[in-house]
Amino acid sequence: MVGYSAVAAENTENRMLGSKLTQGYGLRAVALLVIVFFFVGCGERAGDIDKLITDARQQHDKGNNSAAIIHLKNLLQKSPENAEARYLLGVIYNDTGDFSSAKEELGRALKLGYDPAKVIPPLAKSLLMQGEFQKVLDQARVEGDAPNPVQAEILTLRAMASIGLGRKQEGRELLEQALIKQPEFADALLAQARLAASENKLDEVARLIERAIASAPKSIEPWMMKGDLARVRADEAGATAAYQKVLEIKPDNVLARLNIALVQTNAGRFDDARKQIDQVRKIAPNNLLAVYMQGLIEFRKNNYTAAREEVLKVLKVAPDHLPSVLLAGAVEFALGSQAQAQLYLRRVLDRVPNHLYARKLLVASLAKSGELPRAIEVLQPGLKQAPEDGALMTLAGELYMQSNEPAKATEFFEKAAQLDPKNAEARIQLGMSRLAVGATDRALADLESATQLETDKYSADVMLIISYVKRRDYEQALKAAAKLEKKQPNNPFTYTLKAQIYIAKKDVAAARKQLQHALELQPTYIPAARNLTQLDLQDQNPQAGRRRFEAILEKDKNNAQALIALAEFGPLLGATQQEQIDWLERARKANPAAVQPQLMLARLYSNAGDTKKALELAQQAQAGSPNNAEALVTLGNIQLAAGDNNQALTTYLKLTALNPKSPDALYRLAGVHALSGNRTEAVITLKKALALKPDFVDAKAALVNLEIAAGHLPEAMVIAKQVQKQVPRSELGYTLEGDVLIAQKQYQQATKAYEIAFAMGRSGTLAIKLHAAYTHAGKPQEADVRLARWLKDSPEDAVARLYIAEAGLKSGKYQDAIEQYEWLLRKLPNDVRALNNLAWAYHQVKDPRALQTAERAYTLKPANAAVADTLGWILVEQGNTKRGIEVLQKAVEAAPNMLEVRFHLAQALAKSGDRAQAITQLERIVAGDATFSKRSDAVALLKQLNH
Repeated sequence: MVGYSAVAAENTENRMLGSKLTQGYGLRAVALLVIVFFFVGCGERAGDIDKLITDARQQHDKGNNSAAIIHLKNLLQKSPENAEARYLLGVIYNDTGDFSSAKEELGRALKLGYDPAKVIPPLAKSLLMQGEFQKVLDQARVEGDAPNPVQAEILTLRAMASIGLGRKQEGRELLEQALIKQPEFADALLAQARLAASENKLDEVARLIERAIASAPKSIEPWMMKGDLARVRADEAGATAAYQKVLEIKPDNVLARLNIALVQTNAGRFDDARKQIDQVRKIAPNNLLAVYMQGLIEFRKNNYTAAREEVLKVLKVAPDHLPSVLLAGAVEFALGSQAQAQLYLRRVLDRVPNHLYARKLLVASLAKSGELPRAIEVLQPGLKQAPEDGALMTLAGELYMQSNEPAKATEFFEKAAQLDPKNAEARIQLGMSRLAVGATDRALADLESATQLETDKYSADVMLIISYVKRRDYEQALKAAAKLEKKQPNNPFTYTLKAQIYIAKKDVAAARKQLQHALELQPTYIPAARNLTQLDLQDQNPQAGRRRFEAILEKDKNNAQALIALAEFGPLLGATQQEQIDWLERARKANPAAVQPQLMLARLYSNAGDTKKALELAQQAQAGSPNNAEALVTLGNIQLAAGDNNQALTTYLKLTALNPKSPDALYRLAGVHALSGNRTEAVITLKKALALKPDFVDAKAALVNLEIAAGHLPEAMVIAKQVQKQVPRSELGYTLEGDVLIAQKQYQQATKAYEIAFAMGRSGTLAIKLHAAYTHAGKPQEADVRLARWLKDSPEDAVARLYIAEAGLKSGKYQDAIEQYEWLLRKLPNDVRALNNLAWAYHQVKDPRALQTAERAYTLKPANAAVADTLGWILVEQGNTKRGIEVLQKAVEAAPNMLEVRFHLAQALAKSGDRAQAITQLERIVAGDATFSKRSDAVALLKQLNH
């Protein structure tokens, strides 16, 4: 996936916060001079109520909003219908940033009959700060008979709402009208400054702010914006000084404190930032921006789950608060919930199309979801908007690399490196893209250069080491690893990577030593544990591997990576299928949003024959990540296994729609077309895949196989010959030629083609094909000798051994089959297929181990019809007819269309004396598939029972 960090995308979070300089409606209050007039009502009030209002007004004028709120709340307990108190409380809530409460109180004041001319401006402000721009336009209307200052204020509010809705020109015109009504009106000047900021005209922003300060020196808003500008310019001291000036004017101003907290957060001073937030909560306990800031701190500290909890609190009350929507998108991206992240990020871009950070993050999220064409499409406006943005150029290069367009990727990486010659990441990516286009020497030079640029990071070192290993230049790889060790002496990854070099050199002892050191540094480091387990398996010590992961789980019982690793290695470690399921269920509970455990569980249930459960899990995973390519592939495969070709076709069509340039997706779609009998579409789709990836081995082979199956043997041979010319050093073309010759029954010629292929690329698959060709050519002894020679040279080739075993079963060479299945089961003790077939072979040679072997297979897969059939029939033939019938009935229930299983049940019923039930089963068999190999036996038994 795209290597793009939500945190590293910008060097400050000002954009994420929706800085007023670029957004207009972030942490700060809108620049309004709210002039509050207090009038005594018509009727004489009680003295204590009158005093409470006076006290509240005085405290507010002093900037002591906490005390003012207490006075007003006491008043409203005695007189809840007091409109003036509601109005004043709403104004103060605006000042403290509690815009939701402000909206509520000002709304009540309006209903209680308080002067709309006074209520509408602060009410519009509360709506504006919550992102409810259309409501501002609906409620804040300019009355022609209103005083000019009031008209200027309303015009400014409407301007900012229009800008918030993306109607900049309309907003600009309204601000000009406001400044005609009241020249040098500070709020209008600040709104113009925001517009200038959105166009990156920072000098003009500074001039407009100074004019606003001169016009209203005691207004907090110009100082707030001055702090914002300083923060954008990375002037931490200047920003803090401006925000402190706000606190001199209004000591209880929470927005200034929150901005100071923001500066501290950007500097990594999280404890200082939390102190500011605590002060805000004392002043305004319900302040949503304090909650937002807490979420931002958690995000910056990589506590993404906690960050999600905080930002959702804000969005529950203020769903249109744009900075929170953006933060939510970044959080979901970090948590891997890409579908949800994309929903949030699109909302930001719908409102602010030029928000570059949101666009970068959306592009990265789409790429992580496998939606590369869509990611490239979303990227394009950003490339036009910011052609000098090095990070954006790097992101573009990464996308084109993933889209299998390395030449285009190199163009963007070169531009990124030119824009920022000291950017190690750009240099690394340039090196990788040059490797992809074959410019190896230049690529290695780029990577060497990047290692010098990265003093506290090490990604360039890693890429350089990997590149040397691929070239088999192990000495240079070890030298590069020594440099990495100096940079990262306490990082377990360093030693895990060194181990890979030694493994490539076949120095297992040195590799094991490096991996053990990695685990000493970090006992729960899964990559090292995985690699050591692989070495344990090579040493035929699976229990050591299992104990290693169990030791990690003793330290961290919910370590999802360890649980997943155990499940992946499961059969090799001697684990039962139920243990694998239990491990994956624990991993799923540890991280419910993670897709991988769900997909692994789905595949496990599918392999176990529980298609219903497998489909349920695959559908859940795909619903949670609708555009996840792996989820779609898994779902499609399970649908195919369930025989639902139509649903599988729908799934793979969606996969190809999301990834129209993915050869693999097209290849899978072609497979579904072929299984559905739609050869024409299969061929067309394969040709599309090959157009994208001409050397796609599987697609070439599939195309030849389709032509062979259709009887188009000359056409198949043409393709095989084309492959020989296209990839002359590959065995593929001659293998395909041999396949065509086998179909033409030219077995002797087929052996020659396969011999050429085998000489070019020895493999178990070709050894098997050669065995079959020699056997058909009437040379079975030579066939056996050659295959035996292959096994002597490659004794670990399980596929070849499985071929011999299954060939032995078919030909009646049961001892050969037994020998190979026993070998396979020493490697995979719980391989159900091998256990089942071994039980059958034992039974054929009257080996007493048949029953216990069948029982083992049945214990592992009781729902598998073939396994149940084997056990049931062995029981019947050994005299345990009653239990044999019970097991065979379960087999028939699991696979009602498997006639051989049903025939075994009929025979068992007849043997038990249950003539009626036996006849019922036999009648169904006779009425079924006429090609059933034992149909004549079934007819004979039916006649016997009917007489």
